[in-house]
Amino acid sequence: MYRSLLDRGHDEFEENKSRFIGYAAPCQSEDEALSFIEEIKKKHSDARHNCYAYIIGENMGIQRYSDDKEPQGSAGMPILDAMKKEELVNACIVVTRYFGGVLLGKAGLYRAYSRGAQVGIKAAKIVIIKYFYHLKLSYDYSLHGTLSYYINTEKIYVKKESFTDKVNIEVFIEEENYDKFIENLNDITSANYTLPMKEKVLLKTLDGKIVE
Repeated sequence: MYRSLLDRGHDEFEENKSRFIGYAAPCQSEDEALSFIEEIKKKHSDARHNCYAYIIGENMGIQRYSDDKEPQGSAGMPILDAMKKEELVNACIVVTRYFGGVLLGKAGLYRAYSRGAQVGIKAAKIVIIKYFYHLKLSYDYSLHGTLSYYINTEKIYVKKESFTDKVNIEVFIEEENYDKFIENLNDITSANYTLPMKEKVLLKTLDGKIVE
């Protein structure tokens, strides 16, 4: 399980006449992060600075940042710190600055770039990515009422239902809840069901709900 971003997002603000734009994006590799950085640099080639940071790997194994000609430690580091504070991985943030003529000082720059990262993260939305089991179940109609009640009570995510000579449903079960689910399923149905598919998948969740 780890925290990352739902999608790309951006937002901006003004600080002492300088315009700051925070861009955030999910990235699965360092190459993808570098490509995103180049895209933003090209888009804002007329900006004074395009500072960035990215973290790749569930264990935060790859961490890089750039001050892009701002004073050392005043831009890339606060962006990276903002990501670490949110425990984000597999993500990249670029904060673009259009200089407004007023020097902010190192402390002011640190605060501004930190805020730039924060507004970008907020726009992109934080998700929790965790393992689920994707299951297909098939059972008799006589069990449908009881099983439907159990599934709804446990807030199990139902992806699809179909009705043939049997009831066929596809559900997602969090990995840590799988054994308990099968135990309850066996109790409810007296093991009178088939499980034609069981697949372990990584899914994004937002506010406790799966985002496909």
